[in-house]
Amino acid sequence: MYKKICVVLIFLLLPIINSIAAIDETLVLHFSFDEDKGLAVLDDSMYSNHGEIMGNPKWVDGKSGKALEFDGAGDSVLVKNSKSLDIKKAITMSMWVKAGASAEIKHAGIEKGGWEVGEYSLYPIYEGGTVIQFFDLPPACGDAAIKGPSIAGDWHYLVGTWDGKNISLYIDGELVKSGACDGELKSSNQPVHIGSRLGAERFLTGIVDEVRIYNRALTKDEIKKDMQTFGKISVEPLKKLATCWGDIKN
Repeated sequence: MYKKICVVLIFLLLPIINSIAAIDETLVLHFSFDEDKGLAVLDDSMYSNHGEIMGNPKWVDGKSGKALEFDGAGDSVLVKNSKSLDIKKAITMSMWVKAGASAEIKHAGIEKGGWEVGEYSLYPIYEGGTVIQFFDLPPACGDAAIKGPSIAGDWHYLVGTWDGKNISLYIDGELVKSGACDGELKSSNQPVHIGSRLGAERFLTGIVDEVRIYNRALTKDEIKKDMQTFGKISVEPLKKLATCWGDIKN
């Protein structure tokens, strides 16, 4: 009887598989921030890299749905280290952000660890501009070379990618900086923070929405697609389909 139910379930789920295909194994973290309450931020990826709210950020209206507003004085989201976030070969970091005014000249958007082995980061405010950084990569592709224009004051979609050979920075779906950057990231057991460096400094002033991390470099077309994609896409139908298919085969 159970197998018959599984067969029916598979046929019922097949028509919606295309609508959830955007969630794949390379998306290792996705915060839509649509909880609108509580002290936790749920990860909408397949990896359950849920976040813990630190300080007292406010739930506010975001670019779409809800978002978190950080005060620049202790607010952030802590994501404990996991195998899926220990990225070495390629990466994409992205976020909708409305950065506010502050005396601090460096506001971390996404950062794993501090300035140490295994660090990767995306800054919506960095000495008057924007930047993607990696501690382990050559100085020639550091912040002096890959620094974009200021985006403070309004909503912008900030994306940084690295494919193992090239590093790129995008704003609102358009490439603003790129360069050769051959290398490999080293392993790190440090957590990821949204809105600060290690929950101790470089606190972000502003509103953050739709934070994503991939373990590959997205193409420009994929970046533009993500830019227009908001909210959670459930992976539960995929999990149920995989479970039933396994039971049928056995």
